[in-house]
Amino acid sequence: MRLPMNDSDVIPTVESNNNTADDSFGYLFTTLNGHHVTAQNLVFYLLQVFVACLVLTLNGLVLDTMVRQGKWREPADLLVAGLALTDALLGVFVLWQTIYTLVYFQSVWECLVRLGLAHSMMLTGMLHLVSLTTDRFLKVVTPYRYKDFCRKWTVWVVMAAIWLLGIVLGSLPVFGWNRSVEAALSGDPVCSYFNIMHEHFLRFYIVLIQFCVVVMATLYLKLFLVARKHAVAIAASVPGESTRQRTSEHAWRYTKTVLLIVGVNYLSWVPMGMVVIASLTGILGDMSIVKKGDLMLYTSCLVYGNSIINPAIYAIKIPAIHARYRALCCRCKKHSSATDGGSRAATTAVFSLHTM
Repeated sequence: MRLPMNDSDVIPTVESNNNTADDSFGYLFTTLNGHHVTAQNLVFYLLQVFVACLVLTLNGLVLDTMVRQGKWREPADLLVAGLALTDALLGVFVLWQTIYTLVYFQSVWECLVRLGLAHSMMLTGMLHLVSLTTDRFLKVVTPYRYKDFCRKWTVWVVMAAIWLLGIVLGSLPVFGWNRSVEAALSGDPVCSYFNIMHEHFLRFYIVLIQFCVVVMATLYLKLFLVARKHAVAIAASVPGESTRQRTSEHAWRYTKTVLLIVGVNYLSWVPMGMVVIASLTGILGDMSIVKKGDLMLYTSCLVYGNSIINPAIYAIKIPAIHARYRALCCRCKKHSSATDGGSRAATTAVFSLHTM
């Protein structure tokens, strides 16, 4: 069965795949299946490649820094590293998606696998945020029993469960929960997100994401109601107030970091989630598949931005990552200003990074 030639793309791609529309503006070259690439398309594709490389570089640097610490300062560091890995894989998805859009290779299975990766990484990242929120809740509210609950082996088990659950649930369309047969007969673009994704799966997926959001909101509400009273009780009843106070301040600093990450993540995903909800509820019923795809395109830009903002938050709030970024910036400045001794200075800077 031959797939439609004017396929509307999925989440993060340009929906102007109609060659008639492209011809009215002129095009630079033609790729597979007669897809015309305009100058506007090419600029957007190059911008996507730049963003994908930036996401991979920044989150890869975070992962490398966390691993180079040798020993994990606390279990939450493992969860931060896991979240950075999901952001890095999202960068891989953006790069893969851009190449697909440019080449315009048509395959329903390739489309389902690509979307499965996107759904899996989104859900895995959300589950990491739930775990980080739970970790901060236990750290602040039950500081004496925190080590009993959050041992490193426990966190490893939780992370393994997160990845397994995220990949399995996110890949359900690949295992058959899709509309590929109906999409091929509908006359609309087969690989369009709203055409190939089954509406029941989208509802199920939205419920999962909303459940995670409700859990995090409940934990933070409980945390802020209990934490101050708990801290006052510790200061009044336990000797060594200064040490306890420093521990409490450290816990709160990390908690604020997690809250900032959760808040930014939520704000970045809300617009695209609203587009999906509006499509499922019929609010966008008068819009074509292409127009809905355009809305997904515009709102997905915030998602990519979130994967860039997270490493910036780590750099500001987590000392080890802040020191690594600062060392890298200093190295770049030395390299750009060096003349005869430039190579030696850069080698020294690299060695210092390995011994942090």
